[in-house]
Amino acid sequence: PYEKVYWPSMCNKISPLDNYSPNSTILKMVNGVLWYYEKVHWGWLRRRAIDFTYDHIKYEDEQTKYIDIGPVNKTMNMLCCWDREGDSPAFRKHGERLVDYLWLAPDGMKMQGYNGSQLWDSAFWIQAVAESGLGNEFVDSLRLAHHYLEITQVPYNTPNMKQYFRHISKGAWPFSTVDHGWPISDCTAEGTKASLALRQFSFIYPSAAQFGSSTSEAIYPSQVTGASATPPPVAGSRDLLTPITDARLMDAVEVMLSLQNPSGGWASYENTRTGGWLEAINPSECFSNIMVDYPYVECSSAVIQAFCMIRKMIPDNPRMKEINESIRRGVAFMKSIQRPDGSWHGSWGVCYTYAGWFGIEGMIAAGVPPSDPAIVKACKFFLSKQREDGGWGESYLSCVKREYIQHPETSQIVNTAWVVLSLMAAHWPDRTPIERGIRLLISRQYPNGDFPQESIVGVFNFNCMISYSNYKNIFPVWALGRYHNTYLKAKM
Repeated sequence: PYEKVYWPSMCNKISPLDNYSPNSTILKMVNGVLWYYEKVHWGWLRRRAIDFTYDHIKYEDEQTKYIDIGPVNKTMNMLCCWDREGDSPAFRKHGERLVDYLWLAPDGMKMQGYNGSQLWDSAFWIQAVAESGLGNEFVDSLRLAHHYLEITQVPYNTPNMKQYFRHISKGAWPFSTVDHGWPISDCTAEGTKASLALRQFSFIYPSAAQFGSSTSEAIYPSQVTGASATPPPVAGSRDLLTPITDARLMDAVEVMLSLQNPSGGWASYENTRTGGWLEAINPSECFSNIMVDYPYVECSSAVIQAFCMIRKMIPDNPRMKEINESIRRGVAFMKSIQRPDGSWHGSWGVCYTYAGWFGIEGMIAAGVPPSDPAIVKACKFFLSKQREDGGWGESYLSCVKREYIQHPETSQIVNTAWVVLSLMAAHWPDRTPIERGIRLLISRQYPNGDFPQESIVGVFNFNCMISYSNYKNIFPVWALGRYHNTYLKAKM
């Protein structure tokens, strides 16, 4: 019976399937001390600790409109709110935001790993359409996408940041929605890149005067009432849209500059505040490298690419000297973490194809010549993994085992798109492997234009996979568009 279980003996009994990061000896000792402390704890210290913790819970709830950073702490915060306040207005606000995490899949209701990837997917889609040259085919869609970028940029810093260990957020873009609001380096970078990519379309920005000055004060229409402050554009309308001005993009630059680490790389949500020794008390068992926000090739490349676009399109900005130095340090970081075989390990996608795409794109954007040994090695690594059908297919086990593992069945369109984008960015001299990959993408497309949903392509913490259902269309379109513009357009 439950009440007769001797829980201290269960503390370190973990299913082998879940035990990806076994508890260290130090953690086992800490668990033993804490179990003993439960019997002799000081009441006044316990009350003070609970009050302190609940204050931080309330802060997180209020700053994220009760969405919280993810579903785990969302539900835990909600339970803590019930314990402390009962059926209070705050608890009801929690209940209203549960639907943000629910996802009705073909095989039943699920809890998402985030409240969506709206900004992330939108930014990639904008860039894919912009580079493909198909913008005039999707005017209404791009205007709506611009509107979403505009209302999702975070318009303020959270109050009392130092007290609650928060980073600046004004000008950042989150992964999902403005209500969620957590600033992330690569999301801010992709939001910046997408905003600048939209400037090529006259149906969004008829005049360059709309961009304003990079030294003026940034104005956010959504500062007061959130997303409802700016209504979405009406289909067929050509009314002027609220511009994402140079000043607002300089706020984004401020966030990205502040997130660069001494190593030259960028982590995701915050700076790398301490060393990997803290992993000794990682209590999760099923995740790896979660105690510290480490620098990643993906985040670093995204910021470098954003800075390169800022440098080109807003050349008179007052942070140019810092941007140039930041790019230099970022490229050096990416080279320093490249593996001897030319690959990079992917921390947010599956896996070496994803990280390699970022690594190559970032260095090429920064002006590293295609003949540079780092780029040549990365391309040769990709070529060594091309399959007989012409594509590339990587298993999610690459993330878990930290080595390239071929997909057990066939090439995957998303992996293939990432690789051919990389080879074209690097101006690889032999078109044959690129064309074989392009043929595979074309062969997989359905008559209605859609692409099939294949194996999972997202990951975090090495051992938790994520579905990105829009990737199957975004990246093949991007790759096909780049191929057309690189090799075919000049012949037409």
